[in-house]
Amino acid sequence: IKVVSWNLMGLERIAVEARTSAALDHLRERFGESPSHLIIMFQEVTSRVIRAIMDHPWAQRHFILSNIEGPVSRFHDTPGSDSFVLREIDWQAGHYCTLILVSRALPILDCFRVPLTTRMARDVLVVDIWSDSAQSNSQHDVLRLCTTHLESLYDKPGMYRPGQLARISDILKGVPGVPGSGRVIGGLVGGDMNSIEKEEHEYHRAPEIVLNDVWEDIPPPSPPVLKPFKKDLTYGRDRGNTWGYQSKGPRGRKRLDKFFYTGSLLTVPVAEAQDTVGRLGRMGVGLKTEADVWELDLWVSDHFAITVGIKVRAPHVEQGALGSSP
Repeated sequence: IKVVSWNLMGLERIAVEARTSAALDHLRERFGESPSHLIIMFQEVTSRVIRAIMDHPWAQRHFILSNIEGPVSRFHDTPGSDSFVLREIDWQAGHYCTLILVSRALPILDCFRVPLTTRMARDVLVVDIWSDSAQSNSQHDVLRLCTTHLESLYDKPGMYRPGQLARISDILKGVPGVPGSGRVIGGLVGGDMNSIEKEEHEYHRAPEIVLNDVWEDIPPPSPPVLKPFKKDLTYGRDRGNTWGYQSKGPRGRKRLDKFFYTGSLLTVPVAEAQDTVGRLGRMGVGLKTEADVWELDLWVSDHFAITVGIKVRAPHVEQGALGSSP
């Protein structure tokens, strides 16, 4: 299975339909007119983004959408006096969300959302795919594929993102109490992890999380040493950067977008990627589109897309032993 994750910058209202269509056109050019076993995870999806995806012929022909509307708020009722019932909110929906496009060739067993502790309407969108691998022991063994958009902006130390990632880890591992169908034999989450501070690149190692970062599957090369005022023409490739090059005004350049995984999975590079370091590929680098109504040449997104291939790992096979395309 080939997986793509991309923050579409849906909150930027200018030409959002044209930019969404250009993103899909870019993916079609990379993966071909008839992609097979492809999953696309989008973040920062608004109602206008959803409409643009639903109107795109390539998406219509080859993918099933996880949702055609955003999630709704969750409430619980608290009985009061004199038959009065107080409705209290548990999780407040926002005006943007996540969305997953699943290849029609893949057998979907379940799709659901799990709310996170948040101030910004963040949750986890989950799709369970039946595993037909020879290494699967049961007709109910599943691969769990998730996307998320962790809390944005500068987080007070340990306030939101670590707890959100710990909850995602439980979901990927199928711990008791997590919804879903079947036995989870492997899980992967892709999304905008908003790793703003340097120490956040260590969160996945915490004992309450313990996930693998695809970027670390093969030790990355040493970043090039640039002379003063020399531009990095690789857009931070050797740092795995995904943000800060296509933003309004100067921004700190960071590796915000990531894939984490666990269980019986092997990761492999995707040949269709625009560039690749180790097993992690990037797309949408330098990608612009024309918006006729504004007569502007716009970045499709301020984020690069990331991509990786996954396989079910055979017993006693070490990571990287399988070299064929996913």
